[in-house]
Amino acid sequence: MATGGRCLAGLVLWGTLAALPPARPTVPPAQQRLVYQSISWSPDASQLAVTARLGDAYQVILLQTDRSGETTLPAGPGSALDAAWSPDGSRLAFSSDREGNQEIYLLSTRDSALTRLTNHVAPDLHPTWSPDGSRIAFSSHRDGRWHLYIMNADGSGIRPLTQHEGDDYNPSWSPAGDRIAFESVRPGSSLRAIYTIDPDGTNEAKLTSGRSNDLFPSWSPDGKRIVYCTVWNRRARLAVMNGDGSAARTLEQGCSPSWAPSGNRIAFVADGGTAVYIMSLYGRTRIRVSRR
Repeated sequence: MATGGRCLAGLVLWGTLAALPPARPTVPPAQQRLVYQSISWSPDASQLAVTARLGDAYQVILLQTDRSGETTLPAGPGSALDAAWSPDGSRLAFSSDREGNQEIYLLSTRDSALTRLTNHVAPDLHPTWSPDGSRIAFSSHRDGRWHLYIMNADGSGIRPLTQHEGDDYNPSWSPAGDRIAFESVRPGSSLRAIYTIDPDGTNEAKLTSGRSNDLFPSWSPDGKRIVYCTVWNRRARLAVMNGDGSAARTLEQGCSPSWAPSGNRIAFVADGGTAVYIMSLYGRTRIRVSRR
């Protein structure tokens, strides 16, 4: 597994996994299209923070959910990806190689002040907030594999959450704060499954079978269900299951889902990764919110 500023393990390049740095673009920049990946709702549901890839560069784009506009996260030089809003909307946690290695930073949404939280030779990715805003879980390669870690919101008190012979990605904290969902690849398999674990590292449970690549878990606001992406034969579909893994069912084509704070909508990526949509979970009415 590669490490360093461009190691982007855990991201999905539509319909397949990107465990290695992206290849250099083969078409002129003017002909390239943005490929959207991870999504995070703002607490007031007015914006989506979406990771977008253009060639071998990554940025975070803030999309207005009413389709009134979009802006690029003012994160400075280098890449920006995996942005996640704090529960009070005052900060965005994200990963960036602006100082040479993928580290986790906080950006104030009030005054654009930037704070670096991690400082390690290995890459740190996929930050997710505890519901009270006091802690952040993330993925790191610092022990030689991709495992989950937890730190205080000021970057102190980093400790491992998972420790095994596999690799873990994309943690998602439950609304009650008692469980963390994540993707994992275990020895003997090349496919990712969804697991949950308590924040103290106990009570790990496997929720999906691992017969397909199951990715990007996102909890419903009431904590009863998890929406995720399941990839088989290079086809990605949205799926939803109960928080214990029961009653799983597929929805429609798409990936990188994120459950809205209100609970009645999800945002997701579709059209080969080139568009971001918001869909009613019940009526299946979907609206495109990306403009490029």
